[in-house]
Amino acid sequence: MPSSGAKVGAASKRGVFRAGVSKAVAGAALAGATAGLFYAYKVESLDVEVSSVALLLPLLSREFDGYRIAQISDIHMDGWMTFDRLSKLAK
Repeated sequence: MPSSGAKVGAASKRGVFRAGVSKAVAGAALAGATAGLFYAYKVESLDVEVSSVALLLPLLSREFDGYRIAQISDIHMDGWMTFDRLSKLAK
């Protein structure tokens, strides 16, 4: 028998506190992960930067006068960033 006078099987204050803290930490981790996914898929994916740069290439053949070059980088093609979605962003 416990000498502290506590009932056998009764939840201690420390145990209840630990369980509450564990649930709070797990909830905060889940909220952080959800916020990170939202930012990655809904906010950052629409952050498209377009920069125009004029180049003078004296050795380039005149046949290419007026051509435009597009450079796209850091594209993560997956189930969410499909070719169709990328095509819409490129327009």
